Order: sequence, then C-alpha cells, then structure tokens
Amino acid sequence: MSTSATATETPKPSPSPGRRSRWCRLGAGLLAGTLIAGLGGCYVGIGYTWSDDDPPEVGLTAHPDSARPGATIELAATASDDDAVERVEFFRLGSSGAVYLGSDFSAPYTLDTLLPDTSASSVSYFARAIDRWGQRSDSDWVRVTVLR
Repeated sequence: MSTSATATETPKPSPSPGRRSRWCRLGAGLLAGTLIAGLGGCYVGIGYTWSDDDPPEVGLTAHPDSARPGATIELAATASDDDAVERVEFFRLGSSGAVYLGSDFSAPYTLDTLLPDTSASSVSYFARAIDRWGQRSDSDWVRVTVLR
C-alpha cells in the first residue's frame, strides 16, 4: 500500500504597507544624505573670512645708524597684526636685490648682523612681517651710513 502525502506550502506573510514604507523612507533618506555629503560636500562656516583679515604692519630701526664695515648692527622691528604675527624676516639690499639675513618668531623682533665691507656710502635694510595667513608687509628702508 502506498500512501501519498501532499505537501502544502504556506505563503510567507508580506510586510505590512506601513512597515515597508518606513524602511523605504529610511533608505531614501540615507541615500540622499550620502549623496549630499559625498558629492556635494559639507560646509561649516565659523564667521571668519579672508576678507576680514588685514595684512600686518611693520617698522624697522637700526642701531647704530652709522658704523665702520665689520661692525655689528642691531636691527629691531615692531610688528602688529589684527590676528597674529607669525614671524619677521630681515633683509639687506644688495647690488643683486634683497639678501635674506634671518627671521625672528617672537617679539621683540631683533637681529644682529655685520655691516658688510662695501664701497657704498650706506647700506639699506628692511623687515618683512608675515601673519599666520601668509599675508606680508615690508617696512620702509633703513639706511646705515658706512664710515671710512
């Protein structure tokens, strides 16, 4: 005798319409957020723009203002900025342009240098203040008379 059994599959219940739409909305929201963040970028402003920043101001003095070649000259700069002065660089004007002498990263901004042996009657120096945004300003030239 043979018996036969009939297998009946019971259908799986389908998610309720409210449940499906909630997952669809969540997925759509995640996709939109990913596209905005990944493709469009993200901008967070802090209220400070480049146009608000002014370049630094700088002045220079040399002591003594006249000396023999080989004498030590102290260059002293005053620098200020509406944000922060990063450094002051010191230069001597030579026959081929500006010659970098050194930098000072904290006030008071000073540099000692030797007066070069030159046939010129004076040697000119200037200082360059640079703020933390890279903006720069140069001082007026200061001349040191070369004594013979």
